[in-house]
Amino acid sequence: LLEQCQRGIDNALSKLRKGKMRLGHDSVNVMGFPDFTGSLREGEIFLVIDGKHCQPLAVVRGAGSLSAAAGARAGPVPLVSDALVYHPPGVRASDVRSVRSVFCRELAEELFGDGRSVDLGRASAVFFSVRGAQPLADMLAGGDYDGDKFYVIQERELLELFLGQGGCGADAAAPLPAEAPSLEAAPRLASGAALEAALQQAFLSARHDASTAVGMAEVNHAAAVDKFGINHPISVELGEIYLQLLDGKGDGTKQAAKVRTLQAKIGPRPHWMLAHRGGDATRYLTQSTSALAQLATCSLGEARLALASAGLQLDPLLRLELHRSEEINEEKLQDMRKRMKGLWLDYKARFKSLKKQQQLEARERERPQPATGGGGGGVASDGRDDEREWQDKYFAMVAPLRETLLAPYEAQRGSRSTSEPPRLLAEACALYEVVYEEKQRAALGQEEPKYFTTFPWHVCGDMLLFVRKARVSRAINPSQALFSSLGTRGWE
Repeated sequence: LLEQCQRGIDNALSKLRKGKMRLGHDSVNVMGFPDFTGSLREGEIFLVIDGKHCQPLAVVRGAGSLSAAAGARAGPVPLVSDALVYHPPGVRASDVRSVRSVFCRELAEELFGDGRSVDLGRASAVFFSVRGAQPLADMLAGGDYDGDKFYVIQERELLELFLGQGGCGADAAAPLPAEAPSLEAAPRLASGAALEAALQQAFLSARHDASTAVGMAEVNHAAAVDKFGINHPISVELGEIYLQLLDGKGDGTKQAAKVRTLQAKIGPRPHWMLAHRGGDATRYLTQSTSALAQLATCSLGEARLALASAGLQLDPLLRLELHRSEEINEEKLQDMRKRMKGLWLDYKARFKSLKKQQQLEARERERPQPATGGGGGGVASDGRDDEREWQDKYFAMVAPLRETLLAPYEAQRGSRSTSEPPRLLAEACALYEVVYEEKQRAALGQEEPKYFTTFPWHVCGDMLLFVRKARVSRAINPSQALFSSLGTRGWE
């Protein structure tokens, strides 16, 4: 189990380093385009998925379809809702920005006005506003509109965490101005030569001034977070300076001087930053034990995030006693335990028989085969086929045991996990408790005990995970719990 958890951690870290994230159904990864109608205001996006306007967190006034094609003529008017945009492989705080997700009637008319110009099944994109001093895509890890894909994140929990921490783009969530700025507000250069000269000057200015300040702010912000924490005033101030410099705002010279002042308060940087930042090694002298240091060390391959085992522990949210209610009294709970003990004993007998059969077959394969007239011998197995064969036999053995558990409740079960009978969920927890308690007792006195506890997860793991998720949901917000069929015991 520890090895599997370790592999899971390593894989998760590897994906994060590559900018890969696993998100829910309310978030998408789509190609970004500029708003060619100029209708979206600064900080606004228009998201279309399969030809339909997608704004799951919006409060909608009126009734009707939110289809982009239908909405071009008439329909409901959705309020502004928050969203986050991210462009991989961004690793800086500013590579995630908050925006306003809106419905744009002008874009909908251009895209879907006649209902024939676009294949709705293939129409998925996010349109960014072209207003403002800098394109939004450029602020997201240097993205652009030549085919780059962007994550549009609309998970309520992630939005609350991001906006609650004062994430980037908070200015984009400000109230809308009465009048949108004109597209002609930005000055235009008369010729290509003038544009080239301006670009060269901007490059030289950034190279010798702003970018130096940006680098100073970023590295000292990381050091401050490691030493003081992310909410410390020094960390917050450095983060704000860094984001301003990254967006080309403010006076780079004054901001660099402020960064140097704050750097003196931080002191030597943590040693783990040396491999990531480089430079003078005498500036990286502090030995850090922070979570950042552990993650950085792990990402470099210098060490692993070791999982310290404190013994096998039962999940308190899966305790059988939490299912006690007027319908399921203590006597019924004990009857469930007795029934699950019988199921556990049946499994152990079947497993022992299957294991013995596997050993006999292995010995049979190891026997030398008699020579044949063709001069050829048997085909040796590479081990993977044996493993797959064992898995097939194992799950074929477990399947009837799951049916034994479900059989008494077939008439009561619905099509969704939220409609599972409370008694069935209680029996799943009873099986979990029976197996884990026996393994705890067997491990007493062993220096390096091994726990084989997969059986309840193979038989009723979906129900155990559902019970746990429901109890966590109730603990976070009782008014929006996933379901209430388990009652409220143990959730206070």
